[in-house]
Amino acid sequence: MDRTAWVASFGDVLPLGYALVQALGTRWLRFHALPDAKRYGDTVAERAEVVARGNRLASRILGEGQACTMLMPRWCPLDGSHGRKSAVQGDAIRRFGMRRLWQLDVANGQEHFEDAHLDVMGAGITWRSGAFDDLLQQIADDRLDALFVSQDMTRVFAPYDGGFDLICATGAERDMFKAHHKDWLSPRADML
Repeated sequence: MDRTAWVASFGDVLPLGYALVQALGTRWLRFHALPDAKRYGDTVAERAEVVARGNRLASRILGEGQACTMLMPRWCPLDGSHGRKSAVQGDAIRRFGMRRLWQLDVANGQEHFEDAHLDVMGAGITWRSGAFDDLLQQIADDRLDALFVSQDMTRVFAPYDGGFDLICATGAERDMFKAHHKDWLSPRADML
């Protein structure tokens, strides 16, 4: 996947879960990782529940055994400092054989740094439930950022610390997902 393919599917939106949510709200749906919108799992059972929900949702939206692209945004401040997630990111980048797909300049106080560029790291993978459990847990612990894009580039699975954002192919597909796992949805009107 290159920048041109990304823009053709998602426009000029940064490849970040929250940016996609803001830009593609009619196709977006959020599921909480734990009951009562609890953000972090404190027990073994809660941590297992977070990963189990992530696997179920990813398998549904990406397709079990289907090829997709894993993207990992890596913030690179121009001052040469490194973010708190850099060591875990480096390990994941090596583990999955990720390479830089494109780079975006981000400046004037936007995002995480005053002046930075965003390296969009990526790798083609095959989604298999259970194969990315440690990655899902690192994301749930706010130690890593990643998202998964379907092969046809119409769907996104974007886990974060607290839940899972889905970008569906259509609003109708979003409504179908909404009908499943109703108890995982936010009771708030804005769905957050």
